[in-house]
Amino acid sequence: MKRIIIIMTLLIAWNSAQAETKETRAENPHELRIGVGDCSIYYAQRYSTPVPPPVVPGAEEIGDSRHFDLILPNIFIDYQYRVNSWFAAGVQVNTIWDKGTDYSYNRGANDFQLIDFTEGWLHVIPSATFTYFHRNWVNLYSGIGVGYAMQLETKGDTRNVWHTFAAQATLLGISVGKNHWFGTFEAGALFTGRSMPDRCFNFAVGYRF
Repeated sequence: MKRIIIIMTLLIAWNSAQAETKETRAENPHELRIGVGDCSIYYAQRYSTPVPPPVVPGAEEIGDSRHFDLILPNIFIDYQYRVNSWFAAGVQVNTIWDKGTDYSYNRGANDFQLIDFTEGWLHVIPSATFTYFHRNWVNLYSGIGVGYAMQLETKGDTRNVWHTFAAQATLLGISVGKNHWFGTFEAGALFTGRSMPDRCFNFAVGYRF
């Protein structure tokens, strides 16, 4: 038991010595993160509408409007420059992609048409981050950003591109880590002028230099 206590004490002391403080934040003002976000609400709101069943006698009913062969989560890369211990400015690039088959019901022919599709989003969002709680190895922060969004959809032989705005708000961000390597968890919202929200939670791994 004593040996375990000694080992735990040494680990805590080592982690505290290596942990980030306000002084080490000034020594490493650049932050680069790569992360993944949850976009289940995005998919639920866009593709959960049932397709009316065919009226042809004996035809098989199809309950969903789309079948997905591939769904990628929100993937992003983020750069921040920390002006001081509480304020940082930077830019975040996000992307979401999916592909599959669209069940398009043709009422005139009483039949379903199966059309392959690919759809994706690209967001480029300048942002500001405000750190309001500092401890040796934990920081709490919030943030906001407004930028550009592009939606690309290929459906059969048709290709469409839409341009709109994108915005994000980090209501609660938690950063845990040492001098250079750290991890973050954020709760908030990422949305565009064509859909909302595209992301509510995200996790990331970052490096300070």
